[in-house]
Amino acid sequence: MRVCAMAFVLMSGAAAAAPEGVLVEAESFADLGGWSVDQQFVDRMGSPFLLAHGLGRPVADAVTSVELAPGTYRLWVRTRDWCRPMAESGPGRFAVLVDGRECETYGVGGSGAWEWTRGPEVEVPKPVVELRLRDLTGFEGRVDALFFAKGGSRPPETAAQRRALLSIGAPERRDFELVVVGGGLAGVCAAVSAAREGLNVALVQDRGLFGGNASSEVRVPTLGKLCHGRFPRNGEIIREILERFADRTLGDCAGDRWRLRDEAFAAWLASTPNLAVFAWTRAYGVEKDASNAITAVFARHVLCGNETVLRAPLFVDATGDGALAVYAGAEVRTSPEPRSETGEDLAPDGRRRGGDYGSSLQWFTRDAQTDRPFPDCPCALRVEKLDDALLAGEEKGLPRGGWNWETGFWEDNIGDGELVRDRLLRGIYGTWDFTKNRRADRARFAKSEIYWCGYVLGKRAARRIVGDHVLTEGDLVRRTEYPDGVVTTDWYIDLHFPHPVVERTFGRETFRSTAYDAGRAADRVDTNRFVGGYVKIEPYEVPYRCFYSRNVPNLFMAGKDISATHVAMGSIRVMNTCAAMGTMVGRAAAVCRERNCRPRGLSEGEALAALLGRLK
Repeated sequence: MRVCAMAFVLMSGAAAAAPEGVLVEAESFADLGGWSVDQQFVDRMGSPFLLAHGLGRPVADAVTSVELAPGTYRLWVRTRDWCRPMAESGPGRFAVLVDGRECETYGVGGSGAWEWTRGPEVEVPKPVVELRLRDLTGFEGRVDALFFAKGGSRPPETAAQRRALLSIGAPERRDFELVVVGGGLAGVCAAVSAAREGLNVALVQDRGLFGGNASSEVRVPTLGKLCHGRFPRNGEIIREILERFADRTLGDCAGDRWRLRDEAFAAWLASTPNLAVFAWTRAYGVEKDASNAITAVFARHVLCGNETVLRAPLFVDATGDGALAVYAGAEVRTSPEPRSETGEDLAPDGRRRGGDYGSSLQWFTRDAQTDRPFPDCPCALRVEKLDDALLAGEEKGLPRGGWNWETGFWEDNIGDGELVRDRLLRGIYGTWDFTKNRRADRARFAKSEIYWCGYVLGKRAARRIVGDHVLTEGDLVRRTEYPDGVVTTDWYIDLHFPHPVVERTFGRETFRSTAYDAGRAADRVDTNRFVGGYVKIEPYEVPYRCFYSRNVPNLFMAGKDISATHVAMGSIRVMNTCAAMGTMVGRAAAVCRERNCRPRGLSEGEALAALLGRLK
C-alpha cells in the first residue's frame, strides 16, 4: 500500500558529495492516478519512473504530499524529451503543480536523454505541500524524480549521490534454500516446484504482476505442448496455472481473448507453502565467495527503496534477460552465432543478415457507439507509404496489433530497450493517426478506438547464459540423444526478421516483422537476406547441462536465457516449454539439497539417475 511519497532530506554537511535539498521519487507518489510505474529500463537509466500511457488522452494526475521546510527552493525534474526535437508540440509534455500552482511544462526542449531539467524557484509557505504531476498529451510523458534544491545546490548526478539522499534503514537479511529471480512462468514454476518439494524458496519479481509475457501487461498466449514426452510431470504446474487462471473469454479482439487473471494468480502464489514472494522487488547485485559461487542477492523495492539481502546456497536466473547471471559474472552470449562457429544451416553466414530477435507490443481496437477522435500525433512514424495489407487487421478491417508488431533486431533489447519500446509506440500511433485522420476511407473508422495497448515489452530473447552444453540447431533437427535429456520441446525453429516491405520504407526504424518457412519456396523473399523460421522439429529432449552456468557453480537458469544458440532459442523460447524448464529446475534444486551438491553434481552417474527419477 502506498502511503506517502518517498522524499528524503539531506542538509549540508551530512554528506559532502551530496546536494542539499529534498528528493521525491515519482514512483513512490501516494496516488499514481492514471500514471504507470515503468521499471523496465533501470539498468540503463538508473531508476523506475512514472509513464503517462494514455493512448492520446491525458491521464489522471498523480498526487502526493511531501514535507518541506518553509522557504525558497529551486525545482528540478528528471525527465526525458523522448521524441525531440518536437518543441512546443512534444508528445511527452507534463506540468508539475505545487499546492495547485503550476510551475512549468516539462518533457520538451531536452536532448533526448534522461536528464535533470531546471525549473523555477518555488516559495513554500508551510511544512506540508501537495505535489501533482499533470499529463498534458496522453503520449508517454515520463517522470523519474523531483528535487527541491536549497542554497544553489544542483540535483544528484550519480547513483551514489541519489542513494545518499535516501534515508533508508539497513537492509533486511533473509535466509532461504533457493532464490529464484524472475516472475515469468519459468520463474513461477521453478519457485512453486521447489517449494512443493519442501525447500524454503524466495521468488523475486520486479513488477507487480506475475506470468511475464502471459500477464495482462503483455497479453501473449502461451505456446508449446503440455505434459508430453518422457517427463510429462514437467507440465503439471503450468497446466494447473492455465486451468485455474487463464481466461480465454476476455477482450473484444480475437488476439485479446486470452490472458491470466492477475490478482487471483498472485494470491495463489502468496498462499503457496514454503514460498516467500517479493513483488515489486528488483535484484541489482550479488555477493560471491572464493569459489565464484553466489552467496546472496541484493534486492531493492521498486516503489519505496527498501533493500533486502537474500542468502541461499542455490539460485535460479529466470529473468529472460540473464540479469542475475550478468551481476554474478557468468558467461553469456548476446549476438547470433555465425555459421562458421556452429555449423547451423540457419545461422548467419556473412551473406545473410544476422540480427537478433525483436520485441513486440500488443494493441487492440474496437468499434464504439459514438465517434472516437484521435489527436494528430507528430511524434508518430508516417505510415502512408505502406499498403492496406500491412495496415489492416483481421476484424472489420480495423488495424490492430499482434506478434508481428516487432522491432529491435539491430539494437540491444536490454540496453536500448526504451528506444525499442518507443519506436513500437510511434509505429502504432502512426498507424492509428493515419487511419483516423488521413486515410481516404477514414469516415468508416470514426467510431473506432484503441482500447488497449501495452507499454511493457514482450521480449523473445536477450542474453543466453552459457552452460556445460550449448543447444544447437543440429541437436534439434537431428534429434541428438543425450543421457541427461530432461525437458521436451516441440515448437518449430521460429526465427523472425524485419518485414522487407516495411524495412524498405523505414530502414532500421522498421516496426513490423515476418517469419519464413525454409521448406516453402513461395515464402522466400530474397534468400540472401531471409532464411529459416517455422522449421519443423520432432519433440526433442533438452539436456540438463543447458540449465546451469558453467562458471558460476550454484546458478541454475530456466526460460529464455538457458544455454542455447540464437537459432536453437527459436524452438525453446515459448512459454509452456519455459514453464516446464522451471518445474524441472525446481525439482533439480531439491535433489541438490538432498545430495548436498551443486547443479553440475547432478549431470551424470547416480546423481543424474536420482534427478531423472524425480522427474518421472
